[in-house]
Amino acid sequence: MCPLGRGGSSPLLGTKCGTSRAGVFPADEVEDKRRCSVASQARLQSRHEQSRYLLYMIPGQATHQRDEEGVPAVLRFEARLFQCPEASEAGYKALLDVPGWVSKQFAASGAIPSATKVEGVMNGQPFRAVLEPDASGGCQLHVNKAMRKGAGAEAGDTVQLAILGPQPEPTLPADFRDALVDVREAQALWRELTLLGRLDWIRWIESARKPATRARRIARAVEQLAEGKRRPCCVNVYEFMLKRIQADDSAGKA
Repeated sequence: MCPLGRGGSSPLLGTKCGTSRAGVFPADEVEDKRRCSVASQARLQSRHEQSRYLLYMIPGQATHQRDEEGVPAVLRFEARLFQCPEASEAGYKALLDVPGWVSKQFAASGAIPSATKVEGVMNGQPFRAVLEPDASGGCQLHVNKAMRKGAGAEAGDTVQLAILGPQPEPTLPADFRDALVDVREAQALWRELTLLGRLDWIRWIESARKPATRARRIARAVEQLAEGKRRPCCVNVYEFMLKRIQADDSAGKA
């Protein structure tokens, strides 16, 4: 939109934006036109950026970086499954090489060089699997039999993946922290949990819509942790990941 408004008049020129006197544009009017052109180009660029995400899978793209605290990026890529050389034909283990740009993101977060568990979808099927460094300095994802069956793929096949990028250590909600303080067994197990394990508990608590429901979940979480349970009972641990990927898809199509 023209900075003077549609059909607006310039008090200095006495002319309307977008018009001229006999094809001669005064300096201020030329500047107005330049600003309109820049604004139009910016809008076109924005539309072009959004159009890149219309497809569900765009290999080699981190479609949306973390745009708010605690929300991980969705990393999309394709890779070919191969059989682990140490496995037997009868019960072989499959691996896939993760692209270098994905490995670098996990390395930068501190999750690598040690093995870490990631979550995502492979050919649309949800999974959690171990991502670990390989001898070449990159990373490999372990693909078990259940994952291969769900994805309908075997060694030699190329699969499409969308995984959640590195996630920061979650902030312990104050009410949950206060409840943990009084139960030593629950505290001890909490410290032993993996990052993803801690995220499972916090996501479950934070997803409660009512204060009463939240209070019950906190009490139940402390009780279950004290009993040695490492994740919430009867909870869909894929829910957060699937919603995050769905939201990323929707953002790309907007």
